[in-house]
Amino acid sequence: HFDYIILDTRGGVDTTSIGTALAAESFILITEADRPSWEIVEQLLETLKDAKKEVDSKSQCLGFIINKNSLPSPSIERYLQKKWDLHHLATIPYDDLVIGSFQQSKVIMSENLIAPFSRKIIEIIEKMIHTIGWNEYNNARLEEIKNPSVWSQIRRFFKS
Repeated sequence: HFDYIILDTRGGVDTTSIGTALAAESFILITEADRPSWEIVEQLLETLKDAKKEVDSKSQCLGFIINKNSLPSPSIERYLQKKWDLHHLATIPYDDLVIGSFQQSKVIMSENLIAPFSRKIIEIIEKMIHTIGWNEYNNARLEEIKNPSVWSQIRRFFKS
């Protein structure tokens, strides 16, 4: 019994992306701040529209998140909202630390909770994913992540 399942699929229109979206009651689209990514989202939305009719799926898109954004956020957010007729849920800033972590097979959320990407992910979890049904452990863990002590940050820094 899960409230949410987060599946980060490879960007594109493939059977994994389509099948997952059709099987889910609802999903969130992730796009990057560039035209090729927007075109992929448009292809995905069109393919999903046709596929939903074929399999009688009630799956719905809850909105979109812009990742790796280095453009003026409000104008891009308004443009995509109008273009796709979807809710804008969040914008995650471009963060060199994330790219560096990815290239070193590290997870930025484990390595650096105060990086811009990490702070934004915590905000997104708190706004969209945190539910009343979360147990005490999950609530305590979220609070711990939101308010890391100075010493835990120092220890993490010296471990890397």
